[in-house]
Amino acid sequence: MLRRLSRVMPTPVKFTIVATTAEDDRVAMEATGHGVLTNGSVYANTYHFLFKFRDGLICEVREYQDTKLAADVFGPVMPIIQA
Repeated sequence: MLRRLSRVMPTPVKFTIVATTAEDDRVAMEATGHGVLTNGSVYANTYHFLFKFRDGLICEVREYQDTKLAADVFGPVMPIIQA
């Protein structure tokens, strides 16, 4: 997926960590992401990541974002990504 995404986004999304909270075996992270597509569209989204740890290693990651925003930005270039 990331390799195909590079066809329309030559540089990866740059994430900026806004805040983190750690408790027990979980770390919650709020972040923003920003990138520019080859067609000039700007992708700027807000994320929440939840990391779960076991024995000092990440064993699970969940990502939450504005999927409508992502669909609006990437929708016009989906044929290129899917090819």
